Amino acid sequence: MLQPDGPAASYVARVQELIDEAWQAQSAAIDEAAGIVVDALAGGGLLHVFGTGHSHMLGVTPPIMASSNLASSDDAGQLARLAQAGRRPAPGQEP
Repeated sequence: MLQPDGPAASYVARVQELIDEAWQAQSAAIDEAAGIVVDALAGGGLLHVFGTGHSHMLGVTPPIMASSNLASSDDAGQLARLAQAGRRPAPGQEP
C-alpha cells in the first residue's frame, strides 16, 4: 500500500502528470496513428514490432497475453504458439 505522503506516491503522481501532459499534447496524433493501425490490420496487414534488449518484449508479449495465433519470428513466439496448441518442442528442437 502506498503511503499518501511517501516517495512512491510522489513518484506515481509525477508519472501520472507526465502521462496527462503527453496525452493533452499528443492525443490527436495518437488517435490518428491508432486509426492507421486499425485500418491496416482490418485490411489484412501486419503489425511489426521491433525492440532490442529487453524492449523486444513489446513485440513478444502481446501475442502471448492475447492468447492469439499472431505470428512472431521470436523464439518466445514459437514457444507461445506451441503452448497454445498444447504441444511441447521436440527434444533438441527447443529454441
